[in-house]
Amino acid sequence: MRGHWRRLHLPRALVLALVLLTAGLAGCLGGEEDSTPPTNESEADTPPPDTATVLPWGLAECQGVIAAIPVEAEAMADRLPENFTYQTPEEFGLPPDMRGDAVLGIEAFRCENGTTITSEVSPMVYASLFAPVHPADDVATDDPLQFVKWEVLIPDADRRELLVAAGVPAVNGSAELNTFTGLPAGGFALEITATMDGGTYTFRGTAPQPMEEFQAPSSFTEYTPTPEGLVLWQTETIAPDMHQGTGTVSLPAGSWASEVVGQEQTQAFLLTSGQATFHNATITLP
Repeated sequence: MRGHWRRLHLPRALVLALVLLTAGLAGCLGGEEDSTPPTNESEADTPPPDTATVLPWGLAECQGVIAAIPVEAEAMADRLPENFTYQTPEEFGLPPDMRGDAVLGIEAFRCENGTTITSEVSPMVYASLFAPVHPADDVATDDPLQFVKWEVLIPDADRRELLVAAGVPAVNGSAELNTFTGLPAGGFALEITATMDGGTYTFRGTAPQPMEEFQAPSSFTEYTPTPEGLVLWQTETIAPDMHQGTGTVSLPAGSWASEVVGQEQTQAFLLTSGQATFHNATITLP
C-alpha cells in the first residue's frame, strides 16, 4: 500500500492461447490431389498467439511500513526503463528535500494471508524496493499511481522461481514486526526488520498523523524491467488506518540501496498501516 503522500505493487490462472490448425484436401475420384497452397491471406497473416503469463499475487490484513527516501535521480538512472522518468519528491507528495530529485521506496509487510499460485497461505510476508515514476506513454496504464519495482520478496518457491526465470529479481527472505504498537492518539510506533537475499533493512519511527483520504480504494501499477520486457504488477488496495510520520531506515552494507542513498542509515518519511489489503491483483509476465 503506497501512493501520493498527500493522497497517498495478482491472482489468476495461467493464460495460454490455443492455435487452430486447418487443412483441406480436394480432388475427385481417380483424379490427382490438388497441391495448390492455401490462398486465404487472412489465415496466412494470423499473428502468433499471445503468450503472456499471469501469476497470482495478493495480500490481506497487512501490518507494515513504507519508507520514502529522497535521492538523486542520476544515482538510479541505470535502473529506469526506457522513456520513464522519476517523480520528484514534491510530485510524490513529500516536502522539498535537498537530498535529491527522486524517491527510493522500501517497504515491508507481514500479512494475515497471501495468494500463491495454488492456494492461500497464512501468514504471508512481503517487501520490495521501488520508486514512483512517470511511465512511458506507450505502456502507461490508467491507474492513478505508477511505480518501478526492483527487488521483491516472494517467499513461496514456485512463484519465485517463475519470476526469476522471467528476469525479475525475486528473492526469499522474511519480515518481522519487532514493535508495532498503537499510539494513544492514534497511529503507530514501530520497529520492523525485513531480510531480502541475506540483506537486512530495519525501520524505526512513529507515524502519528492520520490519512483519512486513504479509506477509499485506490489502485496502482508497478513495472519491473527484465531482458524480455516489462513485468506488470497491478492491484487495487485499501488501508483504512493509514498514518504517516518520520523515522530511520538502516540499509545493508554494500547494497545498491546504500550506494544510492550514500550511507547505511538515513532519515525517511514513513507510511504505516495495520490493515492494508492488496486485492484484484495480477502479475503479467512478457
